[in-house]
Amino acid sequence: SEQLHAQYPDLDVHERENAIVNKHGAVFIIGMGWPMADGSDPEEVRSPGYDDWNLNGDIMVKHPLTGYRHEISSMGIRVDRESLLAQLESRNMMYEAELDFFKAVLE
Repeated sequence: SEQLHAQYPDLDVHERENAIVNKHGAVFIIGMGWPMADGSDPEEVRSPGYDDWNLNGDIMVKHPLTGYRHEISSMGIRVDRESLLAQLESRNMMYEAELDFFKAVLE
């Protein structure tokens, strides 16, 4: 997602995804969730407690009827203690560490 943002800095997230899918037909965009290096918003807002933002991604293809990008799969490796803490901190959501699921991951 960082490379995609750098390649198309003047486009919004959906315009970037459409541009890259129109160029290649199909793509795998990895690393969604973190803010961009230039301080811009993340490629996609993801839950800090679901998957590790360093190890997630979406497969997108150009839809043959609409010509628009179509997400066919979203996948990722679930959070572990370190990734959960980093992602909660990044979103200023450390209070969620007290939720039962998050406690189970953290302990």
